[in-house]
Amino acid sequence: MLGRKSGIKESSATIISVNPFRCRLWAGHDRMEDGITERSCEAELTSIASNGQLTPVLARPTTDDQDHDFEVVSGARRLFVARNLNIALRAEIREFTDREAAVALDAENRLRKDISPYERGLTYHRWLKAGYFRSQDELARAVGVSNPQVSRMLKLAHLPAVILDAFATPLEIRESWGVDLFDAWRDPTRRRVVATRARTIGKRSPRPESALVYEALRSGLGRVGSARYPRRVEVVLDDEGRALFRVKYNRTTVALVLRTERLPRDLLERVKGAVTAVLQDENGQIPTSTRNSARGSDAPVERAGVPMLRLTLPVLEERSQ
Repeated sequence: MLGRKSGIKESSATIISVNPFRCRLWAGHDRMEDGITERSCEAELTSIASNGQLTPVLARPTTDDQDHDFEVVSGARRLFVARNLNIALRAEIREFTDREAAVALDAENRLRKDISPYERGLTYHRWLKAGYFRSQDELARAVGVSNPQVSRMLKLAHLPAVILDAFATPLEIRESWGVDLFDAWRDPTRRRVVATRARTIGKRSPRPESALVYEALRSGLGRVGSARYPRRVEVVLDDEGRALFRVKYNRTTVALVLRTERLPRDLLERVKGAVTAVLQDENGQIPTSTRNSARGSDAPVERAGVPMLRLTLPVLEERSQ
């Protein structure tokens, strides 16, 4: 049984063994605690059970807590594993301020690839709110990144709950997605669309894969000051938030991509007829190149092992007002 400070080596060594149940996480740590589970730490549990803890956590002594002797600055997953296996935790003990702890934690994160952009954004936001740094610029200089990069990470931290809930977990949100969705949310003309789509997707169980969620939330919204077709791919959804087909924009053509598994031959003919009728109504007659493409476009296209059908249409010039 591990005691209050049992296992601590009485030596001048900076790396010691401590009781993990006498350790707490530092308030400025970089992990979402509900994301630290036996499933997410399966590899660490297996490795440490077989080979021991090869890399110590970074910790500092506590001064205001009778229930905990140390505060783990970096190593939340290793702390979880030590508690789960009921073994001593190897820790490098240092005396440092909150600001020094933040810099040390960020430096260690550069060596790891498992910290998500969302967690990093939350961490930067937490540090600024706690006053570890007086400004965003000071934080950027301290951790050695650009001010624009800090701004990008903070955008993820400010994503609304309705968008976060559309994903199976916010840990899957890529940096570019988060920035894109934050900018769309800030635009009043696009916020309602994004919110409606996010709520629809959030009702589905299980959630779609993260890339499809992002495409569904962002498709067709464009950017402020963008060109006529700002997005290269648009996902068209049904009333339940499921993807019906994709619209792919190229420089001179627009391609409608549909799954052949849900498109029997008679329905395909109806789709061709509907597209033909729309183009004839728009231009008086359908262009020859489009007739040829539509008639010869029913050869399936493979995408990730799923047969797809591609109908390619020319981009039509907008009518002058």
